[in-house]
Amino acid sequence: YGLEDRMVVLEDYDMYLARVLTHGSDVWLNTPRRPMEASGTSGMKAALNGVPSFSTLDGWWLEGHIENFTGWSIGAPVVHGPEGYDCAADADCLYGKLERVITPLYYHDRQAFMRIMYGAIAINGPVLLFTLSLSMTAGLLFGLAPVLNVGTLDVQQVLRDGARGASGTHTLWGRGHHL
Repeated sequence: YGLEDRMVVLEDYDMYLARVLTHGSDVWLNTPRRPMEASGTSGMKAALNGVPSFSTLDGWWLEGHIENFTGWSIGAPVVHGPEGYDCAADADCLYGKLERVITPLYYHDRQAFMRIMYGAIAINGPVLLFTLSLSMTAGLLFGLAPVLNVGTLDVQQVLRDGARGASGTHTLWGRGHHL
């Protein structure tokens, strides 16, 4: 695919780069060492701008990820701390999905890729904005730090149920745009 001229690694990532990249990227690649993701706010901002994420299952991506609908996962979730982390397996998964799933979709099936972009906005946008508004409200009302832990709420299932039309197909929140 000749990707060597189309990919770049950025060092010294800062607020300026975040602002430019979160609305100007085709795919948000995020590879934190699980379970060490601080929050993933750049990936959240990218999702609000229709940028699908390709990330390890950690931080917000555990709740925002629906494979091939909002983006793609790298590896499986780690449930027992950093000792369960397998760098080699994640690297194989990353390169395999990039070569066999994401790159062909981007270059050869733009409509399908755009559906994933819509999914990133339709599914993650409302969740992220709702989470942010609850967090800010809690901070204003109760003097709490702006942090929200959804705990046992199965956000993916709630959103899947809410995003399904009567025929069982996903729609863009009832606006007639089929995903």
